[in-house]
Amino acid sequence: MNCQFSCPVFRSHRFAIRERQADTSDGEIYNVNVRGKRGNIVQVYPAVEYDFTPNTLHIPVGDYIHFQ
Repeated sequence: MNCQFSCPVFRSHRFAIRERQADTSDGEIYNVNVRGKRGNIVQVYPAVEYDFTPNTLHIPVGDYIHFQ
């Protein structure tokens, strides 16, 4: 059996929570996430295609955006 194409792949992810840098302490941080599945609307129904959430975001000058 060739596991290159048929065996499951298990990945582990690590992340660290760090303190904010001193030069960013004066503004708000807005989180923008990705939701949905890969493919066109017919392939992913009843889910949604890739999309950002929130869809509309008004950011004042001096604030920050974090894309995930």
